[in-house]
Amino acid sequence: MSKLDVVAVATPLNIRLGLAHQGSAVLLISVADGNGAPVTGLAQNDFSVKMLYELTPISAQITNFIDCHITYPADSLPGEYIVTVTPPNGFWDRVPYSFIIAVNRGRNRGQSVAVLDLSALPTSDLQVQ
Repeated sequence: MSKLDVVAVATPLNIRLGLAHQGSAVLLISVADGNGAPVTGLAQNDFSVKMLYELTPISAQITNFIDCHITYPADSLPGEYIVTVTPPNGFWDRVPYSFIIAVNRGRNRGQSVAVLDLSALPTSDLQVQ
């Protein structure tokens, strides 16, 4: 078994708080092997995302998967992936969300964490982009 180095950051995409809960968290994920070489050719089923809502761990629903090097070859680097997720019930609250991202490719594994803090956002129908 080999270790994968996984680095991730989270950002909101069209998340609305208040009455119109919608939008996604965008996870930008970089995956490299133990020698630092980018890991290419991963598929959505190689990724799993758990999120911590307050003190409750739940599975995040993956709503979109992009292998950036295939979709945007001129504007990305190998080993760069975008995964968009929502809570299982589709509703976002004004709280910090922690994500645990696991990547499993055969016997190679790695994981990372990312935080998306929505606690400071105003409760309104204004989009956060």
